[in-house]
Amino acid sequence: METKTVFQTLEFDKILNRAKEYAVLEETKENIRSLQAETSLGAVSRLLSQTEAAMSLLVKAGSPPIDAFGEMRAIIKRLSIGGSLSQKELLSTASLLKSSRSLKEYFGDNKTEIFSDYEYRLTAQKRLEDEIFMKIISEDEVSDNASDELYKIRRQKISANNKIKETLQKFTNSQNYKKFLQNAAVTLRNDRYVLPVKQEYRNEIPGLVHDSSDSGATVFIEPMAIVTLNNELRDLESKEKEEIAKILIYLSGQLSGIWEEIEVAYGLILDLDFIFAKAKYSRHVKGEIPLLNDQGKINLKKARHPLLNPENAVPIDIEIGDGCDTLVITGPNTGGKTVSLKTLGLLTLMVQSGFAIPVFMGSEIAVYEQIFADIGDEQSIEQSLSTFSSHMTRIVSILKNATFGSLALFDELGAGTDPTEGAALAIEIIEYLRKRGMTVAATTHYPELKLYALSQSGVQNASLEFSVETLMPTYRLIMGMPGKSNAFAISKRLGLSDEVLEAAEKRLSADAIRFEDVLTVIDEQRIKAERDQQEAELLKEKIRVLEEELSSKKDDALAKNREIIEKARMQAMEIIEEAQEKAEGIIQKLNQEAKNQRDRAKAVGEARKQLAEERQKQAQKLANEEKKKQNPLTTKEIKIGMTVMMDDFDTPVTVDILPDDKGNLTVLAGIMRIKTNIANLSRCEAKKQKQQHSPYRNASARGKEIRPELDLRGMNLEEAEYVTEKFIDDAVLANIPSVVIIHGKGTGVLRAGIHQLLKKNKSVKSFRLGNFGEGEAGVTICEMK
Repeated sequence: METKTVFQTLEFDKILNRAKEYAVLEETKENIRSLQAETSLGAVSRLLSQTEAAMSLLVKAGSPPIDAFGEMRAIIKRLSIGGSLSQKELLSTASLLKSSRSLKEYFGDNKTEIFSDYEYRLTAQKRLEDEIFMKIISEDEVSDNASDELYKIRRQKISANNKIKETLQKFTNSQNYKKFLQNAAVTLRNDRYVLPVKQEYRNEIPGLVHDSSDSGATVFIEPMAIVTLNNELRDLESKEKEEIAKILIYLSGQLSGIWEEIEVAYGLILDLDFIFAKAKYSRHVKGEIPLLNDQGKINLKKARHPLLNPENAVPIDIEIGDGCDTLVITGPNTGGKTVSLKTLGLLTLMVQSGFAIPVFMGSEIAVYEQIFADIGDEQSIEQSLSTFSSHMTRIVSILKNATFGSLALFDELGAGTDPTEGAALAIEIIEYLRKRGMTVAATTHYPELKLYALSQSGVQNASLEFSVETLMPTYRLIMGMPGKSNAFAISKRLGLSDEVLEAAEKRLSADAIRFEDVLTVIDEQRIKAERDQQEAELLKEKIRVLEEELSSKKDDALAKNREIIEKARMQAMEIIEEAQEKAEGIIQKLNQEAKNQRDRAKAVGEARKQLAEERQKQAQKLANEEKKKQNPLTTKEIKIGMTVMMDDFDTPVTVDILPDDKGNLTVLAGIMRIKTNIANLSRCEAKKQKQQHSPYRNASARGKEIRPELDLRGMNLEEAEYVTEKFIDDAVLANIPSVVIIHGKGTGVLRAGIHQLLKKNKSVKSFRLGNFGEGEAGVTICEMK
């Protein structure tokens, strides 16, 4: 890759300066600032995979938990040789350990294959981390509870301080001594408590003189009464420092034992901070991960320069490849040629450094061995270099270092000298680089280069669109179209006389005029094609809207049909409820009229049988309606001779005449011909006996022997009461002396409700909970009368 001059030319250094602001650690920011682009397809693919995974995690789980601790290399080196750390260094190391543990948990909660190795290698030392934070409050303060000895010393210091203050207050509060003092303030000199005594009374208060004021009017005396106490306090402070040193040595020793884990964790955290900083900036520019290749193929869709305001920047499409290795870009001044060239180079550098780029999904970009750029006017007065000379100096350097699989970008190639000579040089420079397997993109004003791109295989024209009506560039890059000179049209619009314009046109060669005319025709055809395409798109949109409207009407019809079916369902439910009420009335009547237990049970059974049959009949009707709703017959399916089911018929019917456009058709039911509508028909499926779930364990068909065991688990109380009553009646009919009801232990609500029901049931003689081995409180044993 070229030197940092290319980074500055393409403004990649500005990208790095913006990206580093998303890093947490200062060392990471330095690493981003000195980042170098990768040149192999595999390395770039790995970087982009990391960035893509990090962008996904930022959306899913937020930023990774990294604390802003300081530079750690010197600290780790001291730990490796068993050195002692300061309070500040211990806190930095604890913050590193906390970040390592938190990151391990972060990746553990959000599993990704890309970061699985990081999760495995990060260390978690929560006990040691907590111990350091508990004992070291700040870089200037150690906790009283850091050790028992430190706690004891600090209590003694408080006591000594209090004694000193009490003794000094006797001097400041005494009427005898007040006149000797300048003021009642106790102060410190040489870390010892002293009194401010007037110079003329210095002999009135016996003690040690530590200092005097600048004027000499005040002397600071340590009274003899507190000399011993001050000495004791100094001794305690010395012991405190020694104990703090022991604590720091102890904690440093704990860290020294895992210095290698700390070193590995530090490297991993730097890597992760680096990766996520790039991912955060990639999200900031609304970047996408492009497809990669090492064949020089570029297909950037709606590419945008990341340093331009996205609200104002016009996205461009750039294509190189598929037999084309060179792009010649033409267009008016300030039309966006240089920005297009920089966009191509900058996005390539970003990708090869692991950044997502502001393009549409599905874009593709090549990975290059080197990137060269000659963009901008860098003429030097000191070196006596003209514009042409400064350009040519850089071009010579590019030609000397040209390598296969590299990218070269030229702005105004061959400019600054005679146009004929400049155009010839430009063409040969491009050819020289093409022969060495390089991809080339160049901007120019020379018509010779436009013709060269039109006639030379592997070279493609592109132009920046310009509106003659507004005299403003549109900044749209048109692929495959050479730029048209607009000098005469612009001049005329700005007011240049026709006389001057006509004279100027006569000076043009016939070839030049024909070429401009061809470009004019091509441009007009392009504009017309674009308008036609826009009209086609509008028509396509109208068709889509109409399809949505038709679909909406169809949905409304289906909704109305569902409403009709739901209404029919409600009517059916009313019929079922009515039948149930009738059956219950029959049961009540039989209860009153039955003369003995057996007659009553038989009557109840018959009534319940009638009820079940009525419910089954209505349920089957509802099921048929549901099948028709979910999978209705269509006219395409109907064939003559097809067997179908018709509403209100228990037996199948046969299609005799196919349905008309309204769905009306004729069916045969035996010898009868019946006219009906397809909406009244449903598919005739083979009858399948599907055994219904029964709460009775191993229950047989009605009328056969019933196992005396009922399982109510999973039912609510209302369902359980209904099933239990039926079960008791069936047990009576079957002459079963005792039954087992399984209700489970649970909250006890189901058991209590069933017991209340059994108390009221006249067919139950007695009941009890199960004993050990019978199910205990989870079952109830009933004795029948």
